[in-house]
Amino acid sequence: MTTPSDPPTYPTRITRKELHRRVWATPVSRLAGEFGISGRGLGKICASRDIPVPPRGWWARRAAQRTATIQPLPTTRPADEIILIGHGSGARRRQMASEVSATVPAITVIIPDRLDAPSPPVAATRRAMTRRPREDGLLYPRRNSAALDLRVSPAQLDRALRILEGVSRALEECGLAIRIDREERVSLIEGLEETVTFALFERMKHVPYQPTQADLRRKASSPWITIPETVPVPAGRLTLAITNAEGLGIRQRWADGKVQRLETLAGKFIEGVYVAAHALRSDRERKAAWQRHLEEMRRQREQEQRDAALYSAREAYVLDCLKAWRRARDIRVMIEEFEGAITHSETTDRDDRNAWTEWARLYADRIDPSKGSLTNFPVEVKTGFDGWS
Repeated sequence: MTTPSDPPTYPTRITRKELHRRVWATPVSRLAGEFGISGRGLGKICASRDIPVPPRGWWARRAAQRTATIQPLPTTRPADEIILIGHGSGARRRQMASEVSATVPAITVIIPDRLDAPSPPVAATRRAMTRRPREDGLLYPRRNSAALDLRVSPAQLDRALRILEGVSRALEECGLAIRIDREERVSLIEGLEETVTFALFERMKHVPYQPTQADLRRKASSPWITIPETVPVPAGRLTLAITNAEGLGIRQRWADGKVQRLETLAGKFIEGVYVAAHALRSDRERKAAWQRHLEEMRRQREQEQRDAALYSAREAYVLDCLKAWRRARDIRVMIEEFEGAITHSETTDRDDRNAWTEWARLYADRIDPSKGSLTNFPVEVKTGFDGWS
């Protein structure tokens, strides 16, 4: 469980400009460790984003206080371009695998030689597959059909269905189940901490395109017509992929290699399903903790805004009281002067002057905040009066 201060997602997001600054401030090998990847991996990221890195011997020259020029960031790409670093690191995979190793049962996947009595999801998928391949040479499940996420060429269809059958039976022995979501058109594995989605597809390769006579005629008719140099075709290599664990730093694909066959990796795929479920739960909890942290920050920010508004209201009220108090004080000084003048004068309107000074004294008392009570405070100022500080 991560702390609320941890970032909510993996990998790290950084701008191209900031990465350039950091690779010239910290050796790549050390900086790569902060991102959880290798120095070679970070070097490849910098090269792909056209970010220069210190050449061999640069740090030694800098340590010797010799001339060590920092190469500027080229303007071939935006400086504020966002770069994701750390996706799929080996350290992250090993950590996740070690966390769930105790919960993963011993898994043996047997791929049948024939599909005599396939399980319901595999049987439904076999019925739903189209008879003719699309333009890319692959077969797909028919629209709105209940089928697993399968995309293969006709030559690989039987093999792919047998692999799915072996995986389905092995999952059932582990207490898990495959379910088909017709609306979302995804394959689900249920029974773990989180639901895992997966697909089986055939990889594509590009081969030289042989233009037809019609292509050549269209090209000759208009200079705007282009003929592709290559065209994608099925490569004959199958891949089992977990499709809802993107960005969690775990293994998501198991595929045919030059020698290795997917059938021998089916057990590893099921182990990867356990790891993915654990990673999805950890990511959900991490995001929930981050959301709680953001909510707490929002609450604190709103409280600070309320406190600041209340402080401003109290400050304004105090200044208004000071003005009123000074005004009342000046009126009383004036009254004393008037009363002294009335005493030594021989005017005939003494009663009127006395009445006026009496009214002025009452007015001064009325506007004098020191003569009032808390009931005269505005509501927004009086709120939380005990907490004035």
